[in-house]
Amino acid sequence: MESCKIKVVDENKEYFGSYQKKDKLSVVIQDYFEADLFEEKETAQYKELLITTSDNLYYYSPYFVREKINFTASASQELSTSCYFAGKCSINRAEFGSNIKITAITFHHPVISECFRGSCLSTLRKDDHIIFTLQTKNIQRQEVEIKDKNIEKIELGTGYECQYQVHKSVNIQTENFVKLVFSHSISIEELPSYIFEFNAFCNAYVPLGLKVSGVFVHTDNGLDLEYFNTKLIDYETGNNKFYYPVNLDILDFLQLIYKKIDYKSIENKNEYILLDFKKLPSLEDEFLFYFRYLNFHIGKILKAENPGKDVSLYDIMKNFVDNYGHVFQKKGIVVEENLVNEINSLRNYYVHEGYYLPNNKFAVKGKRKQWLYDKEMDYYWLWKLVDALKLGSFIMFYKDVLNVNINEEELSYCLK
Repeated sequence: MESCKIKVVDENKEYFGSYQKKDKLSVVIQDYFEADLFEEKETAQYKELLITTSDNLYYYSPYFVREKINFTASASQELSTSCYFAGKCSINRAEFGSNIKITAITFHHPVISECFRGSCLSTLRKDDHIIFTLQTKNIQRQEVEIKDKNIEKIELGTGYECQYQVHKSVNIQTENFVKLVFSHSISIEELPSYIFEFNAFCNAYVPLGLKVSGVFVHTDNGLDLEYFNTKLIDYETGNNKFYYPVNLDILDFLQLIYKKIDYKSIENKNEYILLDFKKLPSLEDEFLFYFRYLNFHIGKILKAENPGKDVSLYDIMKNFVDNYGHVFQKKGIVVEENLVNEINSLRNYYVHEGYYLPNNKFAVKGKRKQWLYDKEMDYYWLWKLVDALKLGSFIMFYKDVLNVNINEEELSYCLK
C-alpha cells in the first residue's frame, strides 16, 4: 500500500494512512477511532473520505465501508469502496463532496469504439513506407439533440493518447466516446442509473452483453473526474466479434431509444427486460425467461385487440408460432400441429413441478388440460427451442417496441 492523507469529511479532520487500488479502493487510516464504534446499526454505515496521494491524485467517495479494525498502540481502521471518483491535485479539494453537480457524462464503450468510424488517426500506405496522420485540432465530432428526459444532446467523438520514446517507438491509442449533456445537473446518487441505462441501450444496438469500459463526469464548477464502479463498468472488455443487427447508425439509434424509453425511471421493466444483463444458469431458466417475455408482450397486444376477452397461454403461444414460425424453422424445429401444446405443457411442468422429469418424459396436454401423449425430453430439442424463443423475442422487441428494421441473420449471430 502507498502512503496518503485521508480526510474524514463528516469530522472535517485529516489523518495519515495508506491506500491501494485493486478490484476496489482500500485505505488504512492511522490513529482513527470512532466514538460510536460498538453501537449497533440497523443499516450499513458509509464513510465519506477524501484521499490525497503522494503522486498528486485525489480519490473521493461517500461510500466507504469498514473492513477491519486494528486495536494496537495506535488504533487503525481499514475501509474500502468499489464506487469512487478520481481527479488530479490541481483541483481545489473543497470542490469535492457529495454535493457535486454533474452536467455531462462521457462514456467509453466497446460498441462505440467499434461502430463509429470517426478516428483522429489515419494511415496512408506508400510503396516503401506508411504515413500516419494524427489530427490534433477540429477532430470530427457529431451530435444530435434529445431535449427530453433531462438529456439536452448526445455527442459522438474520438480522442487519442500518444506516447513516444526518441529513436525507439511511438504508441498511439485512439478511442471513441459518447457524451451525454444534461438539461439540468444530476447528483452523484443519480449517476449509476444513467450508466445502467447507457449499458442497456448499447446492448440493444449490439446484444453482446458488453458494458462501458470507462466513465468520466463533468461538473458545474469545471471538474473532470473519472468515475469507478466495478458493478457497472467492465475494465477488461476483451476481444469480441461484432455483428450489426440494427439497420441504423449508432448515433441515430441512440437518439431514437433515448427519446422513446426512459429506462432508468421505469419501475416495471418487463417490456424491456431483454435489455437487462441476465445470466441464466440453465436451459430451463432460459426457456421460462423467454416464455414469460412472450407471454407478457403478446398478451398485452392480444388484450388490446380483444378488450374484455380472456387471453390464454395457448392463444399467446399460438399467435407467436403462427407469426414467427420461421424462427423455429431457422433453428431446425418442425412447426407441427402440437408444437404449441408441447411448449405450453413444458412451461406448466417446469413452473408447477420443477425441472426434474421422471423417466425423462413430460405429459403433453391440450386445451382443458386433456392428456395427449408423453414426450421424451431431448435436450438438443430444448436447446433449439430456447434459441427460437430467444430470437423471436428479440425480433418482436425491435419490431414492436423500438420500431426499427433489423438484419435477422446478424441478430442470430449476436444471440449465439
